[in-house]
Amino acid sequence: IDFVAKKADRQMNIQVCADVSDPSTLKREIRSLLEIKNGYPKIILSNTHGQNGTLDGVLILDLTSWLQDPQFIHRWL
Repeated sequence: IDFVAKKADRQMNIQVCADVSDPSTLKREIRSLLEIKNGYPKIILSNTHGQNGTLDGVLILDLTSWLQDPQFIHRWL
């Protein structure tokens, strides 16, 4: 996991990956997040060209959108 963001009693587990368009890369990135059993949100930030979604309970969000608007993640949680 690249980052664990904490604020008060809230936490997010964040994985950053340049490109998750290859299914094997996406699987690898998701697997590392799913190994964490703490119940906090699990997020992959990647260059998804504006496409966002969820796979196996992991949020996959566009890195560029987040960089332009730091509150972007909170709208998905």
